[in-house]
Amino acid sequence: KQNHLIPGRSYTIILSSTSSSGATGSSSISFTVSLGPQEGLAWLAPQQGEAMTTPFTLSISGFIPWTQSSTSPSSLSKRSSFFDNVFFYTISYIYVDQHNDAWISTSPILLVINSTNTEFTTLLPSCPSSVCGNVPSAVSMLITTTDVYGAQSTIQSNKVIVTATSTPNITRIINSLNRTATAENPLAVLHILLGLSFSDQISSDDFNNILNVASSLNGMIMIPSQSELSVQ
Repeated sequence: KQNHLIPGRSYTIILSSTSSSGATGSSSISFTVSLGPQEGLAWLAPQQGEAMTTPFTLSISGFIPWTQSSTSPSSLSKRSSFFDNVFFYTISYIYVDQHNDAWISTSPILLVINSTNTEFTTLLPSCPSSVCGNVPSAVSMLITTTDVYGAQSTIQSNKVIVTATSTPNITRIINSLNRTATAENPLAVLHILLGLSFSDQISSDDFNNILNVASSLNGMIMIPSQSELSVQ
């Protein structure tokens, strides 16, 4: 049954049979469910910046197959093939409390799906008052790492402070759109547009300018129409 087995536990499957003459026999196989890639690190920099203006870069490193990690049973083979070291990263961000790292938003916001890149740069919004209220907030990244067999593990990066800015840098936003517009992370472009569409710190003319740039990115992403995204 899918998603029923518990990662890290060992199981034995036994098949028994009886012939028409009454003879019996059985066979068994034992296996351990992988915990997914282990020992990875994720670092988000710089430690502080302005919303939708400062480029933040996430760097991922150190992941190894579970069978090679200290958490795997000693009975498992530590040998691995080239493909055992191929990992796919799904990246999202969350708002956390600056003081105790508690999650403020319960639903991570998706940026990248199944990329093999270990470095990713994007703009980030400050936490909307409708979500964070008066809680001093920060932003942290969640990285779900999947191996070629489908086993997954999730880690959380350090937190960074993203402050609201009264004057968004339009040139930087356009440059960020061009930089993040790859076939591997089209969601990042849409994320930037959505972040801008809910901002009251950018004019309609500037937003339409940015939307036109995004629309010229050769079909890498389906850009919403101007009527689908509204600027206050």
